[in-house]
Amino acid sequence: MVVRVMPRGLEVELDGLAKSIIESLKSIADGQIGIRKQPIAFGLNALDVSLVIPEDKGDAVEEALKGLTGVQTVMVQSVSLV
Repeated sequence: MVVRVMPRGLEVELDGLAKSIIESLKSIADGQIGIRKQPIAFGLNALDVSLVIPEDKGDAVEEALKGLTGVQTVMVQSVSLV
């Protein structure tokens, strides 16, 4: 599963947000969580989060990410079966 996390604005510190994302998803993800900065526009970056989860945990991932401080939107980019 790949999820794009959009910060509330340029003032959101992305490294801190990435650490919060990893902490919030540790109990849901099966294995490693990958995070990549993705340039959007005018200095704004999103975080693309890649993770392997059980099939029934997609909604839990979205809810966990939406509840983090500094997150504006959460968008599922792709889902595939392993």
